[in-house]
Amino acid sequence: GLTLAPVSLDSIYEKPEPLAHYISVAKRKHPSLRSQLSLLQAANAYVDLKTSQTRFSPNAVVFGSTEYAKGVSQGDDLNWSLGIGLYTTIYDGNLSSSELEAAESLVAQARVGYEETERQIELNVRTTYLALKNAIVKLTLAKETLELARASLEEANFAKSLNTLPTDALA
Repeated sequence: GLTLAPVSLDSIYEKPEPLAHYISVAKRKHPSLRSQLSLLQAANAYVDLKTSQTRFSPNAVVFGSTEYAKGVSQGDDLNWSLGIGLYTTIYDGNLSSSELEAAESLVAQARVGYEETERQIELNVRTTYLALKNAIVKLTLAKETLELARASLEEANFAKSLNTLPTDALA
């Protein structure tokens, strides 16, 4: 008669990790998210630069020069001039604050792009994970159906063997 070989689901698939594991790996390794993170970091660095430039902190300069005077009564003379200067911007027509606002706007845009990319990656991972879990359920049901079919086949083979026995063997 017909027989069905046993099937083990363990040989068909490996038990998946928890969903959080796949989300974490995807967020850590996805190139689009890394690109968005780089943009966000660059925008934050630009804000830091503009913030440091708008504090109206003084700038220091050091200068020096020499002058050679010839024909002085004591002979030739070399004169040195050295100095230190400080200067600061008192009013820039709100140019610095406008640049800072523009830089902060870039940060906000970069943050939105990063968060949107992060949400899309998580959605894709969740969708794929659910499809995997669904496939596992279908495989489990198929295995149970196969086991029921195997039991029915064994019953049918047994019944057939009873019907094919000679009548004196049944007595």
